[in-house]
Amino acid sequence: MARTNFIENNVFTQKDIQSVALGKIVGHSRDMMKLSIMLLLISHLATSSIYFGETAKCEPVRMPMCADMPYNMTRMPNLLHHSTQENAILAIEQYEELVNASCSDALVFFLCSMYAPICAVDFQSEPIPPCRSVCERSRQGCEPLMNEYNVSWPESLNCNRLPMYDRGVCISPEAIVSTMPSDTGKEAKEKHQVRNADCNCPKKSKLKKKQYLSKKYEYVVHGVFKEQKAIYDHAVTVIDVKEVLKNGEVEIKPQTQVQLWTKGMCVCAKVEANKEYLFLGHEDKVTKRLLLNDDALVLKWKKKVAKKLKRWESRKRRSRGRGKSRKKKGNSGKRSRQGSSSRKE
Repeated sequence: MARTNFIENNVFTQKDIQSVALGKIVGHSRDMMKLSIMLLLISHLATSSIYFGETAKCEPVRMPMCADMPYNMTRMPNLLHHSTQENAILAIEQYEELVNASCSDALVFFLCSMYAPICAVDFQSEPIPPCRSVCERSRQGCEPLMNEYNVSWPESLNCNRLPMYDRGVCISPEAIVSTMPSDTGKEAKEKHQVRNADCNCPKKSKLKKKQYLSKKYEYVVHGVFKEQKAIYDHAVTVIDVKEVLKNGEVEIKPQTQVQLWTKGMCVCAKVEANKEYLFLGHEDKVTKRLLLNDDALVLKWKKKVAKKLKRWESRKRRSRGRGKSRKKKGNSGKRSRQGSSSRKE
């Protein structure tokens, strides 16, 4: 993520943070990694209460996980009692597997704002916490995955202890401008820009029934492309839903706006703003996200293509129904023969 355009001399001023707190700064294939046993240490390594401590000096953020945060100065002790960044680094590293699982787009921001809280010169003596909504987004996305490994959300990261956006001083990703300062350099800019060119994409092919059925798409949506944006290491395609031809476990409603997530900054589909398309893809059942990865398909909207897809889906459902019916009859006949055989004996 880019540095914010209100960083000056590597520190935040009281005016800057007040603006953030008041909301005046406006902004903005499931690669599931196995969670290691270190996740079990999370609730033990993180301390049991949020810290509001004594005045401390600002220092540069040195935590690798927080290198792309939209601020670059922090203060110690942090919100979890760690007196030095070295101690905080050892503790936050236990979440690396969870971060790599990409279970929530807010997780890195939330963890870093707890372990390396933003430092504002002459603002207040306490570290500035993340807003409760940031914690809740992180927990909602990641706790189901943690529970699969019998790990609970740590009490030290209790969302109820954090202030709400409109009732206290706190920070959230949306409250920070994400524009890139002019001296950042071309390479850093490109790292966090969504790209549609120079991507290693599979060759396009005409949509055929055999190909469609083999892909086992979990959602098929008729929508209007609105924008593409970068959220940490993901490209996010935003669409307005006009019609849902098919969906899986992730709920999709017409007349709503949804996000399609791509791992990395390369999006193979070439789309134009406010144009209609058919989006075919899969979903991440853990994070409840709709995915737009290399195996997804984006087609220019054509009514006849939509009718064709509906027809294929209808035939597939009928075929499954007949298969279940035959299986049920077969089991019934088998039980009948077994009963007859028993009576003969």
